[in-house]
Amino acid sequence: MPAERKARKVIKISNNGKNKLNGAISVALCTYNGGAYLQEQLESIAAQTLLPAELVVCDDGSTDDSLALIRDFARQAPFAVRLYRNERRLGVIANYSRAVSLCRGDYISLCDQDDLWHPEKLELSLECMGGAEERYGQKTPLLVHSDLQVVDLQGRVMAASLMKSQNIHHVEGEPLKTLLVQNFVTGCTVLLNRPLAEASLPLPERALMHDWWFALVAAVLGRIVFLPRPTVSYRQHGSNTVGAKKFLSVKSAARLARVKELEQTIARTVEQGLALLDRLEQKSGARLPHYLAGYLKAARQNGKEAAAYARSHGITKQSPLRRYVFLLLLARGRYLKYLEEHCATDRNHC
Repeated sequence: MPAERKARKVIKISNNGKNKLNGAISVALCTYNGGAYLQEQLESIAAQTLLPAELVVCDDGSTDDSLALIRDFARQAPFAVRLYRNERRLGVIANYSRAVSLCRGDYISLCDQDDLWHPEKLELSLECMGGAEERYGQKTPLLVHSDLQVVDLQGRVMAASLMKSQNIHHVEGEPLKTLLVQNFVTGCTVLLNRPLAEASLPLPERALMHDWWFALVAAVLGRIVFLPRPTVSYRQHGSNTVGAKKFLSVKSAARLARVKELEQTIARTVEQGLALLDRLEQKSGARLPHYLAGYLKAARQNGKEAAAYARSHGITKQSPLRRYVFLLLLARGRYLKYLEEHCATDRNHC
């Protein structure tokens, strides 16, 4: 762990009761057999120019040395470390839901086990969050995210910008029209405020990924703010849950041939959208965009109608190739088979 701490800032907090840390940042870290890379990630958190108030770790049943590494780190960490081990495996989404629910800070930084944080990540993210709160209000659900650089196992830079390499970008105006079908927010860069965490929890089973769900809720109920610089080195290895694969690479071209997989993904985005609609309808006073229910209704009934509705309302993916493939597969309507199969096993969600 780095020894030089004089230049670091420690956020001033007031602890009004044991369950809340006002004005503080909590880091929510989910682990599962991440011992090969976990130590470097923990050290990068401890090396922040602005230290968090606490690190909340939810382990999903690791059988390697992850727990020992965390306990050793906790004994010398310059902030509180709280470790929880799930009695049974929850999976990525449910584990993040638990980790965020256990955080006490007003701001929550999502953390993966195998990346490297740049030293000013938390400081820059909180500055960006503060500007958003001044503009939109502290009670507004807010999400801050940034770009990333892609590195290999040895930490060598493979791509200076993940977003450029994947041909994706932040959407300022009406981000929901993109997020209904494609995510552009990478979870390991995200800082949430307390209102967004409360509006988003618990994460539903139908969520495709935790970061996607937080982004969807923020797009409807609040704001998504972009920090236009990399704050994380995104490590690529064979065990990534979600990797940085170029959409137009040779491997991705092979993926395009797997039409079944893409049709299943369309079905899952519809299910996730329905979960969002269910959640929002439970909130009194929530103003829902008219196209949210309109697109989901069309997508459940007929592929051609869904494609026409999506095209006329600007609901589509980023980049010409993604848009073409999405609208083509949507119009073919074969995704409905997978949607119907899921609904047949879970009538409460359809």
